[in-house]
Amino acid sequence: MKLNILQVVGYKNTGKTTVVEKIVRYLSLRYQVSSLKHHGHGGAPDLHQTDSSRHFEAGAIASGVEGDGVFYMQTNDIKVEKMLQIYELLGAEVCVIEGYKHVPYPKIVIVRNPQDYELLKKLENIHLVLTWNEEDLFKDKFLHVNDEERLREWIDDFMGGTYEH
Repeated sequence: MKLNILQVVGYKNTGKTTVVEKIVRYLSLRYQVSSLKHHGHGGAPDLHQTDSSRHFEAGAIASGVEGDGVFYMQTNDIKVEKMLQIYELLGAEVCVIEGYKHVPYPKIVIVRNPQDYELLKKLENIHLVLTWNEEDLFKDKFLHVNDEERLREWIDDFMGGTYEH
């Protein structure tokens, strides 16, 4: 099985999490969907002091804890590609990634402010731009960030294409 991957990227406060939530909810109607979010706020995500985190701090390369069917894993310096392999092992058919701007997967870029447009010059593999600006809607590959119907149509086209990694 190949994992279909779609990234949603943009600067802070552009609506990435809301868009990812909409995409995951829609794709989950037909696929086994996973998601991956880059913690872009500096430093490692804050994890509570648990036995598994103590194992990790003692030198384990990976440590996990499971309870009531929920599994959390902590590892050090894992690359996006390895995380995606784990998702494939779990049976995911699709992974929606929030962030990781510079990995080469198909991207939706969200632009809100004039300075956000520089991302369109810096990033590769841009398939769609979601904009907050009405004047952008005449441009090819641009949709309004709140146009859920056209976003769902675009997702259907995307999933029908050959966008596997």
